[in-house]
Amino acid sequence: MGAIDPASLAQVHVPLPAVIALVAFIGWRIVVRVRRLLTRQRLRPWRARLSLVLFLWTGLGLIPRLWGDAVGLASEALGLAFGVGLALLALRHAQFERTADGIFYKPDVRIGLGLSVLLVGRVVWRVVELAHSPNPLAESPDAFIQSPATLVVLGTLIGYYGLYAAGLLRERRRLLRPSAA
Repeated sequence: MGAIDPASLAQVHVPLPAVIALVAFIGWRIVVRVRRLLTRQRLRPWRARLSLVLFLWTGLGLIPRLWGDAVGLASEALGLAFGVGLALLALRHAQFERTADGIFYKPDVRIGLGLSVLLVGRVVWRVVELAHSPNPLAESPDAFIQSPATLVVLGTLIGYYGLYAAGLLRERRRLLRPSAA
């Protein structure tokens, strides 16, 4: 099987219903995400563990791809540091509650919304860049991941969600400990 010719990819047409479906799906996920930021949630340890593993795995997985790219590594490290700082602040402002029905928490709305806007903003920016590109399909798929702006955003999300998940698990353990009399 031969390599894909970028010139032949330029002839690919994405049907309008597929674009509409993708935009609708992304819009729906954003609405669900924002709604979760505004309400009290049950702390589900499996979800926190999964987030911890996936974000750690993603962050570590970027390092070999960026090895030798000092700007890329610095961008990811900057984002990680910013994300870790935000997670520490968010955990301090999150409200935890232990009830007979389980452990619940309400995340800090401002930080959650800020991260959502950051992610959506970066994706929209990239879509605009591609829309203005004379041949967007000729660009390497790795170009998006190699952008310093993208790496700062990814690093921020990885640092934030990884540490936030670890913080949720730590707070759960603390709340489940028997009270000292």
